[in-house]
Amino acid sequence: MARACLHCGAPLPEGARFCPACGTAVPVTPPPDAGARGGFPGWWLVALGGVAAMILAVVFIQQREGARAIAGRPDAAPSAGATPGPATPTPEPMPAPPPPPPPTASATPSDPLAGIIGGEAPIPAPAIAAALDRLAANMTAEEAEAGEPPRLRGPLRVNGIVVAIDGDGTVALAGRDPGRPVIAQLPDTQIDALDLLTPGMAVRLTCRDARAIGGTSVLEGCRL
Repeated sequence: MARACLHCGAPLPEGARFCPACGTAVPVTPPPDAGARGGFPGWWLVALGGVAAMILAVVFIQQREGARAIAGRPDAAPSAGATPGPATPTPEPMPAPPPPPPPTASATPSDPLAGIIGGEAPIPAPAIAAALDRLAANMTAEEAEAGEPPRLRGPLRVNGIVVAIDGDGTVALAGRDPGRPVIAQLPDTQIDALDLLTPGMAVRLTCRDARAIGGTSVLEGCRL
């Protein structure tokens, strides 16, 4: 069926977009119904959409019921959107204690003056007497039977207060109590230096070693 221009009434050729007489645009004719061309009927689209909506609804309900069942279990893990609780802090490892210092070469394990003997720090004469007493108390039965007196091997740097002097090179220093002085023996070459000493004077001696002889603390090989 031939079409005519709606503006001027001139006949329009097939497929014309503008009127050849007046130039008016020709409205586009909508395509024939899909059902008329033998295409897929439109009601099938509506039916398919309804079926898809029902399937999605069923899947959504099943997922929601399954999530509720898991959340109701006491051992259920928190969901992805749940706020995690505070994390348990991991205890930090304790640092290892420092290794013990090596023993002093000039001191034995039973020596109460370990680390001081042979050092630069002077030792008070009463401390020498106390150390010899402890060594005597810790002697083994074999050492006591051998008759060897307790000994502190030096060199020993000793501070003391002079309480008495004799002419044979012996100086008595104040000990742990007035009745037990510490005896320091000086060589003959230092006898003249004894004239410079007086009771109550503080002196410093360097001695070879110390022994306990009959309950008396004796410093041997001493020099002023």
